[in-house]
Amino acid sequence: MANSGRDNGTVVRMARLPRFQCPGATFHVTTRGCGRCAIYRDDTDRVIWLVTLAGVLARFNWVCLVYRLMRTHYHLLVETRDENLAAGMERLNGLYAKTFNRRHRRSGHLFGERFNSEFVQTAGHLYEAGRYIVLNPVRAGVCATPAEWPWTCVANDYADAFGGPAAFAEYVAEAAP
Repeated sequence: MANSGRDNGTVVRMARLPRFQCPGATFHVTTRGCGRCAIYRDDTDRVIWLVTLAGVLARFNWVCLVYRLMRTHYHLLVETRDENLAAGMERLNGLYAKTFNRRHRRSGHLFGERFNSEFVQTAGHLYEAGRYIVLNPVRAGVCATPAEWPWTCVANDYADAFGGPAAFAEYVAEAAP
């Protein structure tokens, strides 16, 4: 008889599979606040997160192509030079959550679930992921144009793949709502 997933009336749970990781891979990563709570209450929180990110980029040998900080979540487009996405994200989210909780005199989880990561496999996917990240606040209705949202960075090397920052801005504008 096949295992039905139950053992004496108790649900048997399988451990999650390890995340896909590989050296030289690019990932679109997102993390949301617990219950979609605000993970940044003010600009100081955002600066603290950016400083934490800078430390993770250096420690784990990552290259950040694009990031965008929203109120309840963030997006990263990162290249991992080593097989260490999970370790780096654990460090980023763990250090930031501890700092946030200490600063705001709170306890408990800041982030709701594990981070989400999407393996970027083609140049087209790479370009679309960057455009999606940059347009996120526009599509969410928080601003009219991507330039109005200050908590974004597009690396020069990434923009250069489009012919420079102006060409990337045109590419983004083509898909704007």
